[in-house]
Amino acid sequence: MGEGDARLRDTLASAVGALQGPRHLNVVELGATGVTTFDVHRDESGTPCAATGLMLPWHELGTPLEQRRIARAAGGVSDEAVIVVCSAPGQELPELAASWLADLRPGSVSTRVSGLSVAALLREILTDEPLQQPYGLLGLTSDPLSGKLRPAAVTVFPVGAARGATAEIVAQASGEVVFAVVSMTEKHPRPVAIRVAQLPPGRQEVRLMLGGPGSVEFSSPALFAEDGRGWAELVVGAWPLIGAQGGRIHLVVGIELSEDRSLVTRRIDLVRRVIHEAATGITECLVSLVPYATHSYDWQVPERPVRPGCWLAPPERALTALERLETQPVYPDGYRDAAQVEDMLAEVVTRLSEGSPGRTVLLTAGDRPPHPPGRHETLLACPNRYDWNRQTTWLERAGVAFGAITESAHPIWSVLGASSRARAEEAGVTRLCSDLGLATSGLNRIPLPLIEAAP
Repeated sequence: MGEGDARLRDTLASAVGALQGPRHLNVVELGATGVTTFDVHRDESGTPCAATGLMLPWHELGTPLEQRRIARAAGGVSDEAVIVVCSAPGQELPELAASWLADLRPGSVSTRVSGLSVAALLREILTDEPLQQPYGLLGLTSDPLSGKLRPAAVTVFPVGAARGATAEIVAQASGEVVFAVVSMTEKHPRPVAIRVAQLPPGRQEVRLMLGGPGSVEFSSPALFAEDGRGWAELVVGAWPLIGAQGGRIHLVVGIELSEDRSLVTRRIDLVRRVIHEAATGITECLVSLVPYATHSYDWQVPERPVRPGCWLAPPERALTALERLETQPVYPDGYRDAAQVEDMLAEVVTRLSEGSPGRTVLLTAGDRPPHPPGRHETLLACPNRYDWNRQTTWLERAGVAFGAITESAHPIWSVLGASSRARAEEAGVTRLCSDLGLATSGLNRIPLPLIEAAP
């Protein structure tokens, strides 16, 4: 690797290491064939990721080359930190574009290299970066004073561990056992690697190897396999005992108060059961109720704005608020093909952005889909232009689990019920609470290993 290549590697590695939270790094490559952009950021577990943004050949950027199109191509991902790499120095178009970008983005870092694959260099840098947050293995450990078993995340790779680091633990469990490695972030653990193994009775030595940020491999006489059920179904039920907030959970309930009175009453009854389950099944539960109805689109019929019935309330106060909803008249028909789901989500996002204690679960009880933010083939747009897709994406990135009580087959309920979905009947509520980690009964089906220090 030449001096220029080594300098570029150091520059990229330093910029990636400085990424924190939602910040992004844009890498713009000006090559012999055109412009390629890379979006570098960190996911919820702190793992650095890179995705190819735009790939535009020079002939699509104007003849002669247009400064406006170059600026748009270089800023296609975001307007945050920018590193411009001219990988075809001496060639007219890459050099011209590089000089323009230096003027247009005075804060950008510009470098020239030849014969180097920027994509391959980024992959290497992301893989070689030392951990910025410790990785822990979820399991049970013995309390040194009482001797009682307690759930914990045992550190297996500390901050600064790099690719090739190994850790050894001794696990005791039999049958199907879940091995979940998490990034031990300040707020909540985030999944990094989840494997399932069939273990024989007795002590089992397990070796873990770090393949880089976000990559952990397991080896032992037992066979480890990935599991399609994912983080929510395999591990989230154990959160009340494992979570960093001592089992505290924030249950947010969005409940549709339109349609006929009997259906609204059934929704309220089922939500009441969920709150009872959550209140008795975990250490501490706080509940927020956000009722919603329909947009009217009729200036003579004022619509009911979306406002919480309660927020971060103890379960008994939430149940009282739920009783008040029962006495309110059902909102008039309004618009029949959609409801204020997007307004409810916007209210939840706004309030959660101010902070939420413990793990958050959003349970939506309703049937009508949300309004689109703009023109749509079949549905009227939301008067407030709220975008439900952006809101659910924000909630997903914030680690919110989604549950739904619905009779509808509309695709939106696959999103709002991503962790668990039940019909508007009592039979499915127990399973829904178990899937969402709202009831301790779900812990019996999620075996975690008893972890000892390796000999």
